[in-house]
Amino acid sequence: MNQFNKNTDHEFKGNGNYYTALLDNISGSIWSIDRNYCLIYGNASFLREFHKEFGFEIKIGDSILNDSIPTDEKNLWKEYYNYALNGENFNFESEWKFGKKQKWYEYHLSPIFDKNNECIGASVVANDITDRKNSEQELIQSEEKFRALYNNAPLSFQSLNEDGSFRDVNPAWLRTLGYKKEEVIGKKYIDFLHPNYKGHFKSSFPKFKELGYVHDVQFQIRHKDGNYLDISFEGCVGYHPDGSFKQTYCVFQDITEHRKAEKALLESEVKFRNMSEQIREMIYLTDDKGKLYYISPASMTIFGFSPQEMEGNLFMKYLKKTEIPKAIKEFLKTILSGSPVIDLQLKMKHKSGKIFIGELAGTSYKSEDFKGTIGVIRDISRQVESESEIIQAKDTAERYLDLAGNMILSLNKVGEIELINQKGLEILEYSRDEILGKSWFDTCISKEDVSQVKDVFQKIILGKAEFVKHFENEVITKNGEKKIISWYNTLLRDKKGKIDSILSSGMDITERIEFETKIINNLKEKDILLRELYHRTKNNMQVITSMLSMQARKSDNDEIRSLFKEVNNRIRSMSLVHQKLYESQDLSRINLKDYIQDLVKLLAQTYSLSSNNITFKFELEDLFIMIDTAVPLGLIINELISNVFKHAFPDEAKGILNIHLYKEDNNKINIVIKDNGIGIPIGLDLRKNDTMGLRTMFILAEHQLKGNVTYESKNGLQWHIAYNDTLYTERI
Repeated sequence: MNQFNKNTDHEFKGNGNYYTALLDNISGSIWSIDRNYCLIYGNASFLREFHKEFGFEIKIGDSILNDSIPTDEKNLWKEYYNYALNGENFNFESEWKFGKKQKWYEYHLSPIFDKNNECIGASVVANDITDRKNSEQELIQSEEKFRALYNNAPLSFQSLNEDGSFRDVNPAWLRTLGYKKEEVIGKKYIDFLHPNYKGHFKSSFPKFKELGYVHDVQFQIRHKDGNYLDISFEGCVGYHPDGSFKQTYCVFQDITEHRKAEKALLESEVKFRNMSEQIREMIYLTDDKGKLYYISPASMTIFGFSPQEMEGNLFMKYLKKTEIPKAIKEFLKTILSGSPVIDLQLKMKHKSGKIFIGELAGTSYKSEDFKGTIGVIRDISRQVESESEIIQAKDTAERYLDLAGNMILSLNKVGEIELINQKGLEILEYSRDEILGKSWFDTCISKEDVSQVKDVFQKIILGKAEFVKHFENEVITKNGEKKIISWYNTLLRDKKGKIDSILSSGMDITERIEFETKIINNLKEKDILLRELYHRTKNNMQVITSMLSMQARKSDNDEIRSLFKEVNNRIRSMSLVHQKLYESQDLSRINLKDYIQDLVKLLAQTYSLSSNNITFKFELEDLFIMIDTAVPLGLIINELISNVFKHAFPDEAKGILNIHLYKEDNNKINIVIKDNGIGIPIGLDLRKNDTMGLRTMFILAEHQLKGNVTYESKNGLQWHIAYNDTLYTERI
């Protein structure tokens, strides 16, 4: 096998996955073996059929003549393989039984040669010919039925060889003319004719064979008692599959009866013509020998002949030669049994010589003195082409759908699965044959949900419920696994605008939902942990401020007490940030407007200020800032407002404190704190002030927040802090 792989690498590997995919989509089985009877290739059909037949899977490299195969069958195949391995092509047909089913296969075995023309293996192509065999059997049965019909028909039939001798006659022919069959078969037909008609036969028989049909030829033929009968003769030529002459098929009848029928037909012709001329399909009327007695004007459109050109000719004249036996069979069935012909497709000849596909529907027609057939013919060539194009388009569309990464599903009005692509089959774990035509609800929806889902579906189909273009629901696979599908739906309507079916595209989001659920649970855990962290931090800071307050009360030094109060206020400003975060829905941001208002109230309480002394005026926008910014900004605001409470209004003087918060289009946040107090002495530079509070404020604003700090002493003191809100990014 290694030698085989090495020698034929360019043959079996060079073509790549393209040819493998192509061969796997062929309905027939294809496989190859090396000289040791080991499998070197098998397409999908072969592997499937092998497993079905022998009950186990075969793999590349396994012996094709496995011991699990019955000995007789194994020896037979070994003999077949040896033909090919000896360099010969070998073909055979074989019948196989699969349980109660019977199948026929046609096998073609061929040798595989390397570059040195040495046989290194064999390839086998197997095609299912069951349908062909069944058709052959049906044909045999059909021929037996035709023979029974031929022998029991009341019409006189005869068949001549190419030299004009009798090949066959039916019992009706023998009864009509009084002969026994052995007195006729092999004799020349011309010897039974009246002398006056022998010359006519000599000249017309070659034309009959050339033209392929004969119509209304009149002869006098001799009865065994010596009398001559007047007959009207109709016939056509039968051909071998290669188109060569095989035999004639002829029928004759008494002309008197024929003329009576013609008269009856003429009496009703006027009424019939007025009706038929309004119909686009071609209406025809034949006698019981197949001669056209009436043709509607639609013949010009369908055949290119006028009614006058066609009337009087045998209908078989306008058929392709190979179609004539089939047409005669149906014609005789209609004449003899009265059974109608429905949608019979025949290849017909146009005046231009073009072959087209005609569809014929007809039935027997009887009057008092006439017997024949009546029917309609229409050209369905375009329809057949369209059907072929539709099938091709459908195959192409299904291939494209199979490439889609989502499930594509179509349900008809009763919820049956009309279409499903390969991805859908993979998700639901069914084969196409297992699921097509099945109820979607009974097959893929859980028993708990099926009633409700089916009810909603029916209301949508009837237009009684609002159509939902997108939804998610749970489906059940063949193995009972539950999967969540995200659906996008489209309604398909018929020509009248009524809802005909629903086309859906579904994505398996089971893993995504599970992942999202896990993330949500993790976030909830983190939310709880962060809130607990903020709460504990705030509580710890309150403990610190309480300890500092206790320590301050023990001191008699006012300066030390003031210092403790300032430290406490700074801690409270930071604690307030954590309190706001704990109370916030967003654990990474706080509302700066609320924070400033609460901080001012807190500081006012700390300094025991009365609302009667200082009036607060807030002009604050709703701005949310991150914790990274909130803590330093809280310390800055705490320092500036504390200074207002301590220095701006001495001796409990009354005043106004304005706080303005706004954000510019360039994401710059501005805080303006202004009082109308005593201001600062002229020439005092606050940046050079030695107090820790102001030094800390400048450092936090300009270095940590990368902002700008300006101040102005005019009718009080005004501070303006501005910083960019994009300094930090979110982490939660």
